[in-house]
Amino acid sequence: MCYAGECVLPGVLGGDWSDNYFTINPRPPVTPTPGEQETLKLISPNGGEALRYGDLVPITWNYTGSSQIVSINLRMPGGAEDRLIANRVANNRRYFWLVPSYIPKASHYTLDITAHCATLPCSYTSGTNYDVSDGQFSIVSQ
Repeated sequence: MCYAGECVLPGVLGGDWSDNYFTINPRPPVTPTPGEQETLKLISPNGGEALRYGDLVPITWNYTGSSQIVSINLRMPGGAEDRLIANRVANNRRYFWLVPSYIPKASHYTLDITAHCATLPCSYTSGTNYDVSDGQFSIVSQ
């Protein structure tokens, strides 16, 4: 989190101050050229990882399209209720997730990601606006 130029990540010691004023601009969406389909592909975590409580995990994806926001869900093993990780956050192809200790230690977790329009009405070109992990990962204690 950043306050008045000082940025500190949860669970990470220290911080830093900016030496000058700066502006943070969102990355513009990549708009498909005519005839090109929208695509969404989860890159990581995508299977085989062991995530620990307190880890700051980069969730990354590739995207081509006009959707400006995404939602990310943790799919629980054994049919338990899925958990929302990020609801309608900026589609900047990366989101940092701090693995909470209330998530049960287990294997067989997956993620799913869905691209959404920022405003309605919206029209999608044909293509994929949803993806799920190719494999399963684990959440373990420290």
